[in-house]
Amino acid sequence: MIALRFGMEPTRIGGILPEEIFRFLLEREIKRALRDEYYFSLMMVRLEGDDQHDHLLAAMERVRNQMRESDDRGLLGASKAAALFPSAENESLYQIISRIAPLILNDSRCADMLPCHYRIAIGGASFPMDGTTAGDLIDAAERSCN
Repeated sequence: MIALRFGMEPTRIGGILPEEIFRFLLEREIKRALRDEYYFSLMMVRLEGDDQHDHLLAAMERVRNQMRESDDRGLLGASKAAALFPSAENESLYQIISRIAPLILNDSRCADMLPCHYRIAIGGASFPMDGTTAGDLIDAAERSCN
């Protein structure tokens, strides 16, 4: 249904939602959270360096088994991806990040492809503490990646 709204095929890129659909789901989650007065969190993974897109997809694929079925993963441009965690407050988000970060940071492909010329940063933001709009949440998650 959502994919049809955007004129896209209802498939994911490597199991990760395209940016337009992910942003739509983020906006919808914000509206739901405002209406029902609950919280959620956004985890961001940012890559800097060579071959960003392939490494980004691989990093987000490694976290798939650590996520609930209700959690969505999506792209936010060529060098960023995010995961949406409904009902996860700020404290829970950092527990999630501490559990998932080693999986993202451990890229065994680098052993075969030395040297790896990229940097991975992981951060997050929680609604409504860090922002009440999609832009505010994405900016807050980006800042926490530094």
